[in-house]
Amino acid sequence: MDTRSFIIQRQIHWAKRHGIPLSPAKSDPTQVGDDHVLTRGLRAYTKDLRSNLFEPLSRNARVAFSRGDGDEMEDKMRAVHSSSALGVNLFHYWHQRGLLADLANVLEIPSPRISGGAFEEKRPVMTNPDRKVFPRDPNLDFVFTYSDGGTLEVAVECKFTEPFGQKHDGLKQAYLDQESLWKSIPQLHCLAKEISPNDECFVYLHAAQLLKHILGLLHRVEMRSSGKTCSARLLYLYYDVTGAEGRSHAEEVEQFAALVRKQFPERKPIIFQYTTYQEALMRLAMKHRDQHPAYLDWMLERYL
Repeated sequence: MDTRSFIIQRQIHWAKRHGIPLSPAKSDPTQVGDDHVLTRGLRAYTKDLRSNLFEPLSRNARVAFSRGDGDEMEDKMRAVHSSSALGVNLFHYWHQRGLLADLANVLEIPSPRISGGAFEEKRPVMTNPDRKVFPRDPNLDFVFTYSDGGTLEVAVECKFTEPFGQKHDGLKQAYLDQESLWKSIPQLHCLAKEISPNDECFVYLHAAQLLKHILGLLHRVEMRSSGKTCSARLLYLYYDVTGAEGRSHAEEVEQFAALVRKQFPERKPIIFQYTTYQEALMRLAMKHRDQHPAYLDWMLERYL
């Protein structure tokens, strides 16, 4: 069984163990996001969104997802293998209880002075982009915001099945045509040229997406710094798997991280880091299970 199918079948069996009815996607899965390609007709979608989440979405979270570009609350988040549902199940609980600092601590990102968090934040790569050329801004799965410190924000890109069993798009030429985007990041510019218009360098990692996130975060740092030294971080949070595909994906993640470190050896307006869901959940369980047993038992039973 291939890696993608293995992850999906594990989640299907989780639903069956708990008596959660599943159905096929309501719409053509090839039209609702690349983490749903190849699932046409597969009974892998909960009949209602609530069945796929630990707790109902807050009003603010619903508004955020409704404004996003991915129609997350239709088919995508009902999929048992949905990366957006996995992200919600991790971040929503701690955000709702004012405990984002505890989550940040186990994710090994700055935890002091967190001022808030939000789902589906957008970060344009330039001021007033031409919407005929750049119709959409990079969409971030979750963002930690900070006050009165060197860290402006930490953006999180969440992955579940997406690295496996599909071809990722390269970087569109339109980004390379904007030379001003790359003036301060020549080494990442070289990478951008290598993966445009097609990415023949990375098989599992969607490097073009991460580059666009970095451009959006860099633009925000430059607009908000006002002479002060500040930085933003991009955290790649992914679901680890055993086997050759999992190892290759992890190697590509480190390869990309090394390129970003090389670009920013001293002055670091952008910091890229990564961790796995399994590591994060185990650290949460070790530190906080006594205070949050029902939640952490639910997460560990489902995702480990």
